[in-house]
Amino acid sequence: MKRILLLSAALLTLFGCTKTPADNPGPDNPVDPPGPVIPDPSTPSFTVTTLFGTAGFSNPVSGKKDGGESEAVLGAVRGMGWIEAGKTAFILEQSQTIRLWDLEKKRLSMPYTYGTDQNVPWLGILHGGKVWFADKAKAEIRTYDPASRVNQTEAARSEWAGKSVIDIAFNEGGDAFVAVRDLNAVYKFTGGDFTAAPALTIDLGAWPLSLVFDADGNLIVSTNGCQIVKVDPMTGATEVIAGVKDAKTFDDGIPGSPLTAKFTANIADVAIAPNGDLYVADSHRIRRIRKGSGGYADAQVETVAGSIQQKNRAQIANGVGTAASFNLIGGLLMSEDGKRLYISDQAAGMIRELWIGDGVIPVSTEKKLRAGTYNIRFYNDADEGNRHWDVRKAAVLQLLKDYAFDVIGFQESRPEQRTFLKENLPGYTFKETDEEPCLAWKTEKFTRLDEGVFYLSPTPDVASSPAPGWVETDPGRKRLCVWVKLHDKDADKDFYFLTTHLEVASSGTSITEDEALTIRVKSAELIIEKVRGMISDGSPVILTGDMNSPTTESTHADYFKTYFTDTYYRSAELGVNPNPIATYNAWSDTDEQAKKWYHRYDYQYYKGDLDVSRYLVLRINYDGVLPSDHWPVLVDYIYK
Repeated sequence: MKRILLLSAALLTLFGCTKTPADNPGPDNPVDPPGPVIPDPSTPSFTVTTLFGTAGFSNPVSGKKDGGESEAVLGAVRGMGWIEAGKTAFILEQSQTIRLWDLEKKRLSMPYTYGTDQNVPWLGILHGGKVWFADKAKAEIRTYDPASRVNQTEAARSEWAGKSVIDIAFNEGGDAFVAVRDLNAVYKFTGGDFTAAPALTIDLGAWPLSLVFDADGNLIVSTNGCQIVKVDPMTGATEVIAGVKDAKTFDDGIPGSPLTAKFTANIADVAIAPNGDLYVADSHRIRRIRKGSGGYADAQVETVAGSIQQKNRAQIANGVGTAASFNLIGGLLMSEDGKRLYISDQAAGMIRELWIGDGVIPVSTEKKLRAGTYNIRFYNDADEGNRHWDVRKAAVLQLLKDYAFDVIGFQESRPEQRTFLKENLPGYTFKETDEEPCLAWKTEKFTRLDEGVFYLSPTPDVASSPAPGWVETDPGRKRLCVWVKLHDKDADKDFYFLTTHLEVASSGTSITEDEALTIRVKSAELIIEKVRGMISDGSPVILTGDMNSPTTESTHADYFKTYFTDTYYRSAELGVNPNPIATYNAWSDTDEQAKKWYHRYDYQYYKGDLDVSRYLVLRINYDGVLPSDHWPVLVDYIYK
């Protein structure tokens, strides 16, 4: 893990000295003060305190001073890293300087100065007993050896000339990864051999801003594309794990959907806590990304410290959470126990501490299942402008990628629409029918155990309409319910998943409203009868669909609600239902329009050993394009 490495005993002896020359970093207070202050157990989590930098700011080297909190004067501070975890760290300052920080004596050394004022050390890490760091302005990788006090260039490749080298990280095998900002790339050098050609060139499509390895060996890269990217260090394959591309603003997004969170283009650094939490230096805020049971896929993004940017040093405030303020964060350093995050407030010349304390909890081990239901609006050439499928299909696809449903039921899907989705969602298996409902699920997560369809008619086992039998008038189309039985490999659980689309009196049909109601009621009765047969094996059931009816109708009040649990009401009962709004939007996402269409038409019901951990109506658009005239409904379930 980046920034948690130890020095040898020989180096530790060096740090026992009482005074070092002015141009060499090291502790220089002859009187040993008490050790680090341990906050009182009652100190609130996410309390920000200034440790160094209250004495002033000096960009020129000559104005910087060593000493404790009230004496030390820093310049523009960037990267930090451990030399001995919890005891000694290094600090990089933009004006060609490096410092050592003695945490036990609470002292900063005088800066070690190298090169000229054109040298700008940025981010780095301890590796093999040396501090390896990127010199941004000189486009070099340099090292500083605390034992010999030697600073030298390790790599200055021709393709980097005139570019900005930002950070360096090493994996457990000793391979070096170098982030070169202006080339939008991270380069891998096998065994740290910079004389050989890069073993991998990882194109990010945006500037890389920081590098860190997580506990699983993934390379985590922050970018100025406002996203956090996970990189496979063996293949170079990339995956966005958080952030809306080019958002350039702050928004924590929908809990459990990290791809809806918004970051700025200045994600300066990322630190990783022992429990796997990512702490992100996002301009003048600290954001936390906490994994869910599905890892990064259902992580939660939360702002834990910082609010309004303070450009005047005198107005920078300590405090709890968003009551604290920063100027511009440059680097992060996580304590070994995960209880403290050290922060360099770059342009203010300060070192700050974020007390996390008991706020660090283990990642949830609950196995969750994310299900969706979505009427995607059929392909209709009469739909003009942004309503036409050829315009909005990219928005539909992006929504499905952003929310990463484990399993989803579609309504009004036509063959050409399903072809588009299948071609662009290769990680999903589709169960199609001769009619418009279909299902899709993550291929790697599930094993298909069984599947089937039944028609919403008096003869459900054959393709048929509800007339004659339920009503006398033929609606001119066949309705059905499609289902699949899946085995969840992660949770080792089986469940049934169904989707349907109930009848409605609409243009193109000759049935009356009363006949449509009769068909819906009879359909609900039939679905319950079929589900009773399914659950004889004890597996839970999830029923989804566009029911074309309000919750007060007999279809729900006398049938579905008497047999199933309605996720909407269950989520409200549990307090995990933040936006109880209609699911039909009539091609408008205004609040005024939403009040007109107050009924739910799209539902998720369940029965058996499940519970609800989140219910969301995804009322969003993409650059002004509404994906459909219905909002999808997302429900996260927990297996009991």
